[in-house]
Amino acid sequence: MTDIATNQAEKTALINMNTHREAQLKYWAGYSLTEIAKMLNIPVSTIASWKKREKWDEAPLFERVSGNIENRYMLLLQKDVKTGYDFKELDFLMHRRE
Repeated sequence: MTDIATNQAEKTALINMNTHREAQLKYWAGYSLTEIAKMLNIPVSTIASWKKREKWDEAPLFERVSGNIENRYMLLLQKDVKTGYDFKELDFLMHRRE
């Protein structure tokens, strides 16, 4: 029974971490806090708290760009059917991370 509770807590933490990262990347991509809240179905106040606490506006440009490259790469990887252009873009993005 303890294992089930532990697994559920780990899943919840992972979902929260992924949602948090997604919110951050969307903010850096130019979405407003209100838009992000609607997309992710979480309160604007939560996103505003993350933004303030972690100083998203003060993040170095390199961190912002790296985050968006990572996001685009992950989106392309998740596509079931990839075109030749998708593979070229994946290769290009991977080389940008090196």
